[in-house]
Amino acid sequence: MIYAGLRYGEISTLQKINIHLPEHYAIGGIKTEAGIDREIAFADKIMPILEYFYNNTNSEFLMNIQGQKFYDNYHLLTSELAIRDLPPHCCRHTYFSRLAAENVHEAVMTEAGGHKDLSVTMQYIHIPLTDVNKI
Repeated sequence: MIYAGLRYGEISTLQKINIHLPEHYAIGGIKTEAGIDREIAFADKIMPILEYFYNNTNSEFLMNIQGQKFYDNYHLLTSELAIRDLPPHCCRHTYFSRLAAENVHEAVMTEAGGHKDLSVTMQYIHIPLTDVNKI
């Protein structure tokens, strides 16, 4: 979720037929006209995870995990890793904040996140106080 900016609903509905592993992208998305059926780029760093789920899930979907089970597993993992137990949607905030920190163009961030307007994307970006002097 951090490396692709996906919402839980997008992960749970991502069909294998729309995943193009060699090209590192998928067609998917939910919620708004700008978010539905958009190209979702995958970072090299997460390709082994995507390939694992793609090849080891007996389902038409990338991840065959629904609803409460997803959330239970997410919170169990944050506990096991001893990291702050924030809601999964916070991963989307991290995605946009990291893109902004790397000076990715606003139009690219907006499209990648499935937003129609930059003002929506900007609500997801949080710049640490330690980085304010770098701007």
